[in-house]
Amino acid sequence: MGRPGLTMLIRFGEFELDSDRFELRRSGQVVAVEPRVLELVLYLAGRRDRVVSKDELIEQVWRGSFVSESTLSHCVSEARRLLGDSGRKASVIRTVHGRGYQFIAQIDPSTPDVAAPAAAATDQPEPERKRSPQRPMTWWIAIAALLAVAAGWLLWREQRPSDSGPVHLALLPISIEDQDQDLRLMALSIADLLVHRLGTVPGLALRRPDYSAELHQQVSTLAEFAQRSGVSHVLTGSLRGTPEGSGAVLTMELYRVLSLDQVRRTPLGRYSVPSLRDSRDLERFVAIRDNIVDFLVRDALPLLGPRAGEGTTPRNVEAYRLYLLAAERHLPQVCQGETTLTLMRRSVELDPDFAPAWNGIGWAHYALSSLCGRERRHFEQALEAADRALRLAPNMMVAVSLKATVLAESGAVEQSYELLRDSYRRFPGDPDLQMLFFYTLTYAGYLEPARRWLDEMLANQPAYLEYIGMIPNPLLYLGEYDRFIDLLSNESSPIFIFYRALAQVLSGRRPEARETLASVHQWEAGDVFTGLGQILLAALEQDDVTARALLQQMILRRERLGIDDGEFTFKIAQLAALANDPSTALEQLDLAVDQGFFCPACLESDSLLEPIQDRPEFAAILERARARHLAFGRRFGLL
Repeated sequence: MGRPGLTMLIRFGEFELDSDRFELRRSGQVVAVEPRVLELVLYLAGRRDRVVSKDELIEQVWRGSFVSESTLSHCVSEARRLLGDSGRKASVIRTVHGRGYQFIAQIDPSTPDVAAPAAAATDQPEPERKRSPQRPMTWWIAIAALLAVAAGWLLWREQRPSDSGPVHLALLPISIEDQDQDLRLMALSIADLLVHRLGTVPGLALRRPDYSAELHQQVSTLAEFAQRSGVSHVLTGSLRGTPEGSGAVLTMELYRVLSLDQVRRTPLGRYSVPSLRDSRDLERFVAIRDNIVDFLVRDALPLLGPRAGEGTTPRNVEAYRLYLLAAERHLPQVCQGETTLTLMRRSVELDPDFAPAWNGIGWAHYALSSLCGRERRHFEQALEAADRALRLAPNMMVAVSLKATVLAESGAVEQSYELLRDSYRRFPGDPDLQMLFFYTLTYAGYLEPARRWLDEMLANQPAYLEYIGMIPNPLLYLGEYDRFIDLLSNESSPIFIFYRALAQVLSGRRPEARETLASVHQWEAGDVFTGLGQILLAALEQDDVTARALLQQMILRRERLGIDDGEFTFKIAQLAALANDPSTALEQLDLAVDQGFFCPACLESDSLLEPIQDRPEFAAILERARARHLAFGRRFGLL
């Protein structure tokens, strides 16, 4: 699910809670609050007629990420602190021991009518169908390349250097949790580089974190801090460790202070940052840190005017705010229903010529089919939206990558590759296109060239893979399991956990795989990789009856909805073979080749397919895969 599926504006005490603007206001002034904390308050307020269990909060607010109860408790404590509440004498959020929490604030009678609390499953999609196993939600790339233009455009629009002198910006210290020393060093390193890079931006007067910190502690609001420090914009960040301790997530936000009563928040995105525990981590950390700061400085602060070009320059502030809120609410590789799509549609209603929003609509449609298992028509609508974005902004390569992805997953692998090749001639070095090259080459079975494209992308953009949550599948099919696992994102989404477990199985570490899948029944119910994870766990536990039953449900649903991604069908064949169902495995393997996954090496080298590799049907399937593989190679000069 996405953020609470209702429109709500409620007043209690001196606070206003606005779900439409995704804001908490105190005495009319926006309160700086972490997105997850605000989302928790919104969720509780939208269901204030009942107690909400801890399990429901974790499932619905964190949407498939696995967090401990201590994380939830910390989030509740932070919400209470911001609302002036107390756990013992609660007046806003009440703890019901053994059950959960309830929003109990006295609602102001002047509050407008609000929508009734949404049912827990309002935007829970029906299960089934995959997100591209090899290439996670590429719309997140659009956020990497375009989401930050948000802040830059707002700065340019509202205070152009040529009109009113330099823009005054304060960078606050990046906050961390629990005074963790590793996180502290990481935060200091990121802030230090931001200071150096921002200090070279023409037309920008920067207040450093060491100057900002002391004054910020002396005031009660962000607006008061901005007034006293003489700045119009405040850049904030938080760094939170991942549950497994392998890294952290950096969240950045820009605040435009218009007056003491009006503060506008612009999200700049979430970035995965590797750990910095010892010297062995240093090189990787520095490379990714540099990429992240490049994204922020280059794209978030174009103070001399937008540089993206025609079609990507927003013309309506409210439309752009809706676009940014949609981008902020999106979590890569998690099925989230139609929340993002709804916001993007509202954006283009206000600004129909804004190409990034059309691109976002396309990726939202793609996710509904690929991650949530919705009808094939969403693929068609994704292509229509991509074409609309490209008519407005012909150089928007992330929209090209959307088209290439949908074509590959629809079986038109040759058409996808041709589109990429033509686009790359015009934009050599584009990371979106590099990623899609190794995506389509994996489908076609050219694994070594696919790996070279992967390595080139990592050499040029070391943060890209982890930042967008991409799956490095060429390494999986080449048997490089340790490197494959090492490059997987730290995000706790079903797709990443499934692939980690699958790599463990293929490398002979089945007990580790069972441990990885232990919480599979708590995963996002509407995500197709939750279904694959449940099948894999049942097969590993030698519960073939359950595994086969789940497989048949998945197969029938995909047939009914017309879903035909070849690589996902190949995954079904692997699991069928593992569940000792050779006839289904052969049937799905044959279908995978028909659907455009014609990778001979993947069929021949896969250990899970060994029980069926000596059958004549397998030999015939392999021969068909080789024929299309060779034809592809001759057409594109790969032989």
